[in-house]
Amino acid sequence: MRPRWAALLVLALAGGVGPTAGCGVERHLEAGEEALKQHQLAEAEASFRRVLERQPESADALYGLGWVYHLAGEPARARDYFQRCTRVAPADHRGFKGLGSVAMSEQQVPQAIDWFTQALTRVPDDPAVLNSLAVAHMQAQRYDEALAVLDRAGAAASQRGELGLNRAECLFQLQRHAEALETIEQSLGTPMEEVRFRALLLVLRARVLVGMTGGRVDPDRCAETVPPLLAYLEAAGRAIDQAEQIGIEVGEIADARRRVHRRRGYITEQCPGDWAPPAN
Repeated sequence: MRPRWAALLVLALAGGVGPTAGCGVERHLEAGEEALKQHQLAEAEASFRRVLERQPESADALYGLGWVYHLAGEPARARDYFQRCTRVAPADHRGFKGLGSVAMSEQQVPQAIDWFTQALTRVPDDPAVLNSLAVAHMQAQRYDEALAVLDRAGAAASQRGELGLNRAECLFQLQRHAEALETIEQSLGTPMEEVRFRALLLVLRARVLVGMTGGRVDPDRCAETVPPLLAYLEAAGRAIDQAEQIGIEVGEIADARRRVHRRRGYITEQCPGDWAPPAN
């Protein structure tokens, strides 16, 4: 499992900050959480810091700042805020979940599993924590175990498009391509609070489609085998275009586009000619 998208996947269902009492504090917490969902990190940081000015031990604001720095790629600062969250609110699962997410981003899978387990002792069957635990198994390439955890999370959660991202990735890694595509389509059709996950699902759709072309070109049957493969690659290209149009920076977009180009080049090397994909 690639560390780059492991860090992104673990953010799915990150969990709401949860505003506390107080009109001004509540307003700033809500603003911070909304900015975090939109990946507007500077705005989120400013809102959460306004809360700490009034309530220095606000677990909500500490947790929110932890995610700001985690998303910004600053694990040491993120860890500090999550640890402060566990100290001011030891019965709150969120700080432990955040620490697990930071450990994941640093490839410390056993430690991450330990933090997520501690979080689950406080909120058994919480879908957000289960989702993160599944990612830990994915990073260790235990995809069957991850699927089992995601099934448990899905039973406890309402319909959330983000949750399907990890499930589809597991299915893709297990080469269950048709099921992966079905999960992606279902997820894209459900509401998502964080727009970057729609882009990630579209990029994953492209990766699955490229994967479906592997080992299927036959130089002795070019006219029969090449057009359907080019159709998959065209669909993959459209998915990447749609991901770009969302306007969220996702590092996987460029990688997915290179995969499409490389696979198209390989196919045309095996079967030179002007092959057109079948008409829709």
